[in-house]
Amino acid sequence: MAKPPTVTVRGRELPVCSHGECEEARIWDYATCWEHLKDAERENIRERPSDALRQKESLSGIILTGADLSGFDFTAADLSGAHLDKCRLRTSKFVEANLRRAYLGWSNLDNTDLSRAELDRCVFTNCSLENVRLLAYSISFGREPINLEATLFGAAKLFRRPHIDESHPWSAEATYRALKSYFIREADYESASWASYCEKTMQRKVLWQGDKRHWLVSAFLAISCGYGEKPLRVIATAGWVVIIFGVLFVLLHCATLGGSFLGWQQGLYFSFATLSGVSFPDILPAASPWIRLLIASERAVGILLLGLFVFTLTKRFVAR
Repeated sequence: MAKPPTVTVRGRELPVCSHGECEEARIWDYATCWEHLKDAERENIRERPSDALRQKESLSGIILTGADLSGFDFTAADLSGAHLDKCRLRTSKFVEANLRRAYLGWSNLDNTDLSRAELDRCVFTNCSLENVRLLAYSISFGREPINLEATLFGAAKLFRRPHIDESHPWSAEATYRALKSYFIREADYESASWASYCEKTMQRKVLWQGDKRHWLVSAFLAISCGYGEKPLRVIATAGWVVIIFGVLFVLLHCATLGGSFLGWQQGLYFSFATLSGVSFPDILPAASPWIRLLIASERAVGILLLGLFVFTLTKRFVAR
């Protein structure tokens, strides 16, 4: 059975690669797809767009599927409706480029500069956007990219989160805020939570340059509850509080059990009971007012952490 002369991609009939049984779309005005181009033709693919841009020609609707265009400068290019899917575009520049309705699915755009690019209806399905330079302008004021999600901005690791280029915290904060609004409109609350956390992280970096008092409050919220986005951090914080106060109760001889000072196991139990507000009739606190103040302080911290936990759960899973 003969292969069809065209292939339909995003509602557009494109001529099929002339090589053997390959059914991929042809690249630009060549007879084959990228994989079956000769080396000289691949090099020509990088030269021709440069010439076209120097002559102010439009590249609207161009087919560059699968091309390796890493480091290419598309500044101010008209790429509306272009097929840039499955491309290698690392470190490329799309500053002020028109990418309206462009198709970037499955492309690698890590470390790419998308500053002030027009991204309305631009499709980002399964592409990679780690450390991309992105400004709020491109995704605000009614502009609606398609299939953006937090996982496109990198893989979450132990001490690393998905992220855009954060070298300028002021602009990165605004971009994360715009991403948060976009994700909420798309009902992608998991990605909205990520964007909200990143927004507050950038805000903390900005505060470090001027308002140290508010920076301390921001740092506390980051560690204790991840700005209301990470309930497990509240539990982890409570665990550390139990350990720290438990150690203090043992070292300072803060209470007795059966006439003897608390050992390590009893000290942790006493600390956990104090934090959680559970009564402990078998343990007698020392008479010193400073020690009683220390015990009362842990109970106050427990009330604070309980409130933080309820707030975080509500914000994370209910408020949006």
